[in-house]
Amino acid sequence: MDRTKKVFHCTLCLLLIFAFFSSPMLVFASQVPDYIKVGLKYGSTAVSSCRLTSETGFQIINVEDDAFEETLPISAYTDLTASVENGMVVLRSEDGSVISTSLGKDDCIMTMDYEKDGLIYYEGKPYRDGIQLIPDGNNKIMVLNYITMDHYLYGVLQGEMGQAAPLEALKAQAVAARSYAMTNLYVHKSYGFHVCATTHCQVYNGYSWEKEKTNQAVDETSGKILYSDGKPAAAYYHKNSGGYTQNSKDVWSTQLPYLAAVKDEYCPDYSWTATMSFDQIQSRLEVCGYDPGTVQSVSISARNESGAVSELTIVGNKNTITLKKESVRTVLGGSSLKSTQFSISSDSSKNTSNGNALSVSNGSQSANVNQSLVIISSSGNKQVHNVDGLVVSNGGSKQTISGKSSSVTETVTNGSVTFEGKGYGHGIGMAQDSAIAMANQGMRYDEILKYFYTDAEIY
Repeated sequence: MDRTKKVFHCTLCLLLIFAFFSSPMLVFASQVPDYIKVGLKYGSTAVSSCRLTSETGFQIINVEDDAFEETLPISAYTDLTASVENGMVVLRSEDGSVISTSLGKDDCIMTMDYEKDGLIYYEGKPYRDGIQLIPDGNNKIMVLNYITMDHYLYGVLQGEMGQAAPLEALKAQAVAARSYAMTNLYVHKSYGFHVCATTHCQVYNGYSWEKEKTNQAVDETSGKILYSDGKPAAAYYHKNSGGYTQNSKDVWSTQLPYLAAVKDEYCPDYSWTATMSFDQIQSRLEVCGYDPGTVQSVSISARNESGAVSELTIVGNKNTITLKKESVRTVLGGSSLKSTQFSISSDSSKNTSNGNALSVSNGSQSANVNQSLVIISSSGNKQVHNVDGLVVSNGGSKQTISGKSSSVTETVTNGSVTFEGKGYGHGIGMAQDSAIAMANQGMRYDEILKYFYTDAEIY
């Protein structure tokens, strides 16, 4: 009996140990850092000097390896100026007295009351936690905000979604933003910080962007991360899917299991139109290093399975240029082409909504022809034509109709192109407009996230 009990207890212990080390929640929870470094000024934006102010005075803290060690309390000073002298960052008081002559990469300037949410002002702009001033080797100062992950997200959420959104949508955005930050912690490793404050990472604007409701969304999801295959998931997001999100491979190059295309049944309408002359298209191509010569035609030469444009071909009198995937927008301009869910025409009023079918109309009613077209002569004779491969024209542009979106060809040859589309953004991951619509219908933040990130779990 005793031996049986011992075997049982040993087995139980082994199972508990296995469960502990195999649980993503336990293994990876420690990966969320207490503090991160946000690059405010660096590279070409690094500064020669700057000013810091605080209502309660300052202290200099050593933050090497996240270990806090107070090295110099300077509570008597509420106004400091920093500049580079002999390759080092020198701190001076308001009257010019030297406070420190050797501020280093592990030194952080914090307010005396930072633990009570005291604010530090960099050039009059408020930030939480601390500011690091690091010489960059070119007689300039890199300015970093040393801040907790959740405080960082406080300064992100309002700009990415906004307090007018329902709380569950904001919570979904908070988890997505935290997850995205986790997968981008080393993109600026060469500079010595984790993430920047621009669209390259996520737009961060410090304390001035904080709102009570967006902060609440961060607090109620604190520490929550999306994981896929035991690793933090790069939770990309965008404004509006146009009805269908995109496979990551169809926009960039790699397919991630949790960034698969999803038919977005909650997508509110977001329609847009843009017109470009051939001269404008030629100019934008040339800025990006292409040499088409005089543009003669613009064609949609391929679409992906979601119906988005995967190839746009521009024929010039010198060269033919084929833009693929997201380069369609990056070259021709993301502010003009708000998504790749578009069709083209020389006349937007005669434009079809997609490249998947032929639309016929008698002026008051219209219908889509998906497979075959029956033409009846005045004598009553009928001819059946397969829609696939049929070429139609409105006099200024022509279109090859195909039953398969991937082989559609639309061509404009008359000197200007009207792009008519739906959606806004790269189309990968969570569509923010849809997340808001889903929350308004009573869905929880975890349901929203799992709808868009198809192979991810939340821990």
